[in-house]
Amino acid sequence: MAFPSFLKPLIYCSHQLHAMCQQRLYESELRYLRSSYKAFEKQRQKDNKPSLEPDGQFWRVWTESTIHYSTIAKSWKSGQGKLSETVLRDKFPNTWKARERWGAEKVADDGEFGSRYRLPLGSGSSIAEAVGFAQSVLKEFAGFKGINYASDI
Repeated sequence: MAFPSFLKPLIYCSHQLHAMCQQRLYESELRYLRSSYKAFEKQRQKDNKPSLEPDGQFWRVWTESTIHYSTIAKSWKSGQGKLSETVLRDKFPNTWKARERWGAEKVADDGEFGSRYRLPLGSGSSIAEAVGFAQSVLKEFAGFKGINYASDI
């Protein structure tokens, strides 16, 4: 399906947001795998067995986490490649000007959905930064198209 060219920046922004959400899911899965492995190892030592096979849940998460990793990489590549700093500066000058500079003391914490964000977004960016960035892009895009937009967040 071909999208109108004026929607492409929003689509590329959504790729970056998708990558960030997938990254958080992947990190949670890795924490689960690490804690499960430690529990299996403790059980193996307790039972004094040479090996202990992890359960089906462990292997399901193990398999899905590799899928999430490739999805993250594809989404980042798509979003970063098409929504570069140059595109942001040229097509979304207000969003670009409103960004926090890297090295700033504190940007928004997760759960603090404000307008503070640093660009370019990266895998280390918080969800709150992503939301602030998305709100800014959407507000600027809506203003450019003459749409009255107000955020409830």
